[in-house]
Amino acid sequence: EIHHEIQVAKESTSGPLNTQCDQLQGGLEDVSSKLVQSKADLERSVQTVEEQIQVVRMGFENSIADCLERLVKEEQTTHERVQELREAIHENLQRIELNTSLAENVYCRSVQWNCRGFQYRLAQILQQEREAKVDYPGVRSPEFSLCSLPAMQLELCLAARGLASEETLRAAPLPVPGSCSVRLWVQPGIEMTFRLTVGEGDNAVSRRFDYSFLEPSEIEGESRCPFEVLNFCVLEQVWHRREDMIPVTFELLEFKTQPVLEAPQEDAPELVPEGEGTGEEEVPAKKRGDELFFTRSATAELVLHERLQKDLVSMRNKSVRRVEWRLEGCTRLLECCHAGDSLDSPIFSAAGLERIQFHFYPRGYDPSTGSISPCSLFVSGPDKGVSLRGVLWVGSQGRQFDHRFKSRGDIGGRSKFCSLEQLQDAQDSVLLAVDLNEVEQELPEHHQSLVLREAPTARGNARDAFDATSPMSPSRSLVVPPALNNAKGTVRMKREDPSKTEQLVKCVSLPSLKASNMSQMSLTSSMNSMKGRRSHDF
Repeated sequence: EIHHEIQVAKESTSGPLNTQCDQLQGGLEDVSSKLVQSKADLERSVQTVEEQIQVVRMGFENSIADCLERLVKEEQTTHERVQELREAIHENLQRIELNTSLAENVYCRSVQWNCRGFQYRLAQILQQEREAKVDYPGVRSPEFSLCSLPAMQLELCLAARGLASEETLRAAPLPVPGSCSVRLWVQPGIEMTFRLTVGEGDNAVSRRFDYSFLEPSEIEGESRCPFEVLNFCVLEQVWHRREDMIPVTFELLEFKTQPVLEAPQEDAPELVPEGEGTGEEEVPAKKRGDELFFTRSATAELVLHERLQKDLVSMRNKSVRRVEWRLEGCTRLLECCHAGDSLDSPIFSAAGLERIQFHFYPRGYDPSTGSISPCSLFVSGPDKGVSLRGVLWVGSQGRQFDHRFKSRGDIGGRSKFCSLEQLQDAQDSVLLAVDLNEVEQELPEHHQSLVLREAPTARGNARDAFDATSPMSPSRSLVVPPALNNAKGTVRMKREDPSKTEQLVKCVSLPSLKASNMSQMSLTSSMNSMKGRRSHDF
């Protein structure tokens, strides 16, 4: 019964259960299909999101790359700018240091360079000469500045060491073995008078030079102009062996620079507006106007004293009419000299003229005449417009000469005396002399344009009219009349020989007259008769 009831109950409940199971199975299939559809939609959404994420990522990467590139460029630009600023700061610092050094050296006139460790330096430059085959190697000093001039530099140049033969000595100005040459490097555009001294004490060698530094050196990388003095001194004479040093002193006596144009101002007004022109040619725009050129010059006090001393010596030697120059060792002189070789005397002054000098040719003036030609004697030195008349003496032989000097350094004299062997005295010497008989000198001309002054309009006598129009009148007008074209006036003066004077001497021997009264009468009459002439005894 229980089994039957179970079977009946089973049959009665199996139908609804199957129906419900079918319903559940249908619902499950619907849910499964929806799940599949949702999964597909999810995959599509995930793919879409991934694609969007990839796009966004690529955009971020590109943006980051662009930002990094910009940062790298900005960093490079900043680095370049910083480098430019560093260079500009370095240049400004160098310029400030240079200007400070120039300002500190405004009143510096001389510098001494002690070239120490010279033996080691000499070995180095000789090694360089053997390896690189450098001609006349040298040792350069540190750069220095005097009187606010651009940097200068000294250099000691050496020739090959060895014994100098007589033929080598005669071949000057080629470098002599064992000699020491000096070279000076200066910026172009400076005219300079300076003194170079090598060594100290009694062994020092000092020379003075005038030179214009115009063209730069042909050496690559060197913008300065060189001045070289070959065979300045003997190396052994100036080398301090104990201290292994060579002292070199440079003294600036006088200088003058070429005119330098000042940099135009940035806010300078334009003279001609842009686009306007005259005629067929257009006037350039922003054309600047006035220009200022500056020339710097300075003269040392020593040079002024020397010039004043020269003027004083010239004034003192105004009455000197004879100058003698004695040469000793004529035999040796004839052995060493050839035709055309000359000897120059020290510079002297006489008859109111400066820088006169003898030029003596023991074997004659013309090199083509051979060694048997007579000796020659010339005089040089006076300025342009000086005329000399006198007698030149070589020993006992005298020759008249009359020369008008056309320029400074022009020579005048006689080219043929007699043979020098015949003029030597017992002391193997000869006396050269000049007797100046007459000297004339033309002073510089003064040119001036002619100015025509109008006649006065005020009434009065002639003297009032002259005072009203005279340029020396205190009441003259400040308005200057225009100058006449193609008209010019020249004032020319001439200084004659001071020996052309007259001296009046009157002797009184009458016993009836008083000597004191006669001396006063003589003095009065002589002063009235001379009228400005001066008496001079020689």
